[in-house]
Amino acid sequence: MRITFVAMGAFYIRVIIPLSLRGTFTYSVPDELIEEMIPGKRVVVPFGAKRYYSALIHEVNASLRQGQTTKEIEYVIDNEPIITEMQFRLWEWISEYYMCGLGTIMLSAMPGAMRLTSSSTVVLNPKSVDTDLLSEIDFDILSRLSLDESTSIQDIEKTMSKGKVQRSLDRLLKLGVVEIQESMEEEAKPKTIVFIDLNDRYNSEEALRDLMENLVRAPKQLEIVMRYLELSGYFDRSLQQVARTKLLNVSSASPAILNTLIEKGVFEKRVEMDSFDTNVEDVKASKFSEEQDRVLTEIENKWLSKMTVLLHGVTGSGKTNIYAELISRNNNSGQTLILVPEIALTAQLVKRMENLLGQKIMVYHSRFSNKERLTMWLQMLSDNEPKIILGARSAVFLPFKKLDLVIIDEEHDASYKQHESSPFYNAKDSATWLAAKFGAKVLLGSATPTVQSYYLTKTDKYALVELNVRFGEIKMPLISAVDLRSAHKDKKMQADFAPESVLKIKETIKAGKQVIIFQNRRGYAPFQLCEACGWSAECVNCDVNLTFHKYFEKLLCHYCGYSIKQPEKCPNCNSAKLKVRGYGTEKIEDDLEVLFPELRIARMDLDTTRKKKALENIIQAFSEGAYDILVGTQMITKGLDFEKVGLVLVMNADSLWNRPDFRAFERAFQLLVQVAGRAGRKNDRGSVLIQTFKPDHPIIALVKGHNYTGMFEEQLLDRRAFDYPPFSKLIKFQLSHKDAKFVKSASQFLAKELRQSFGERVLGPEEPPIARVRNRYLRQIYLKIETNLSASKSRNSIWQAIDLLEGHEDFRKVRCNIDVDPL
Repeated sequence: MRITFVAMGAFYIRVIIPLSLRGTFTYSVPDELIEEMIPGKRVVVPFGAKRYYSALIHEVNASLRQGQTTKEIEYVIDNEPIITEMQFRLWEWISEYYMCGLGTIMLSAMPGAMRLTSSSTVVLNPKSVDTDLLSEIDFDILSRLSLDESTSIQDIEKTMSKGKVQRSLDRLLKLGVVEIQESMEEEAKPKTIVFIDLNDRYNSEEALRDLMENLVRAPKQLEIVMRYLELSGYFDRSLQQVARTKLLNVSSASPAILNTLIEKGVFEKRVEMDSFDTNVEDVKASKFSEEQDRVLTEIENKWLSKMTVLLHGVTGSGKTNIYAELISRNNNSGQTLILVPEIALTAQLVKRMENLLGQKIMVYHSRFSNKERLTMWLQMLSDNEPKIILGARSAVFLPFKKLDLVIIDEEHDASYKQHESSPFYNAKDSATWLAAKFGAKVLLGSATPTVQSYYLTKTDKYALVELNVRFGEIKMPLISAVDLRSAHKDKKMQADFAPESVLKIKETIKAGKQVIIFQNRRGYAPFQLCEACGWSAECVNCDVNLTFHKYFEKLLCHYCGYSIKQPEKCPNCNSAKLKVRGYGTEKIEDDLEVLFPELRIARMDLDTTRKKKALENIIQAFSEGAYDILVGTQMITKGLDFEKVGLVLVMNADSLWNRPDFRAFERAFQLLVQVAGRAGRKNDRGSVLIQTFKPDHPIIALVKGHNYTGMFEEQLLDRRAFDYPPFSKLIKFQLSHKDAKFVKSASQFLAKELRQSFGERVLGPEEPPIARVRNRYLRQIYLKIETNLSASKSRNSIWQAIDLLEGHEDFRKVRCNIDVDPL
């Protein structure tokens, strides 16, 4: 609804600026722009000394504090809002719950193509000046400008000292010799498609016959018209849209000939945003087992009293078919959002679900280009919005109009939580909150739900539905532990493979089956060691060893990207006794090629899937039998469905639970059960071998028995005893600075201030396992809060402590990230 304002004195708006800042900012609005002020539109505003930003209108007709001064907006970018009211409500909830700024959320939520960039450009001002006042670098800058007329500051700094350029420009600006010209550029425009329409005057057969007669002497033009009539379904009245590219391809005509017909008024050109086709061929009817039918009925009955249902279904139980059927039943009432934890899952899942549903699904994730994501965003805002949207974490920020169903697949996966940078939001919890505001139903699905989610079913917050048999009544895989202690003791290891593992691989391949090998570490080897003096290659920026990557012949840091060429001799003692220790996916691939030279081996990790479509290509090739063995990291554990996999081999299970984390036991169980679930999904029972130095470890027994309930009950006892979630709420504060002394003092100061309100609930400060990353030293503090404590009071107390830290003269340059519900 458009709101009309009557200009009566000063008019102010509050905007969100795409910077990592708390709060909104107030600007005044010129009288001629007041009627255009609608929340969700972008406006260009000045911010700071010489920067302009595309800000989002958050509040109109805002009040001004006494004595507050404001700047004026420059102009309005959008004709209509690009952010909906419900999106703003979601942002506000995330900002409050996860304790982060709205500007930070704006940076994460919106496609990069919607954020405008401000580039300062220096131009000459035709004004005489006393040359005695100019330095040598002043003359260099003026000489460059006299040739280029205008140059960006970034370009000048490429050839001159950055600090000297800034000082020189400041002097030249004060003298009036140069000016700063701000230019606003949109990073990308939406992806569009050009359609060709026949002019309405040729709708009658008589008019069309006259046109044909007039084009007899122009056969190429006549050819285009005939091809258009065929493609448009003119003769059978099927009325299809005709894309310009398709018409040119079919008619083999040049664009110039088509343009001539447009100029003559025979055709009209229509440009539309590229949308999503609604036709899918080869639709397969869903076939359900009795158990699946029972589950479908039970889910719909549970939704009558609880809007969130947890589907605990074993691996291979056919959860995807259940998702598709529930979407089909709800498709007429609104939109469906399907969240997946990993981009790797999207291609295979989309193909299966499109065939089951008989319609296209819009896919949204970070591997799409800025232009593609912008196109999808605008499509969501259009009158022809897609009905089914499947995406990774960021899809929760899309502008839904009528969300009716949310399905969160593999709900246990930690990838739903943003770890890398603020905002540290959890897409699973955010989507559940969003669904509640829309009145939409939620289905969480997993073979290994989080302890937190399963506990919520026990406290009657969620409803629980269980599916304990595989589709087709295929047996769960047979899981065995392989004792690495005895294999090493008897010196029977072949590379990093126990003899039982090598034998089982041979038997599986001979039976015409495929093998998946899981190792949760990429690269060739985690470190390189000098056997003479003990030197190991370490990162200069982080407190970690460099990982050897054989393909690149480099030692790489997986935290900051620092790399060095593999040394031939030890830099410390000049010895040639350099050896690699440990193993990653690259080394396993190498060892397999030696052990099984006749087999076709593929590797799926971050190194092999960087290029667009690389991930999809590996999955498709393995699905089609192009490879015998697939080696991979966690990517291969997440819901992928391969029919011919007969064996899954876990290379080093001990590394999964040997972690300083109260969730280590739960996560190790989840990873092992999930990767085991890739085996024997069709027809025959699969096998799983778990190589370990502790075959009698409690996790191994639980995994072998597919005993989720046992794991849950054991973990619940431990967490209740030590007051960990779900019996408390955790908040992590991570402080960083380039000086170790500063960050130590700052963390002690913050911990002291937090203890004023929370007492012994404050744990730390302490160094994390990796105490320096990207040349910044780290300290962390944990706050453990009772679940019945007032959330708003707790947040107020935390912000008071943070404000004191940020206001302290010594600690202003110390960064402090707040991570609510850290994983």
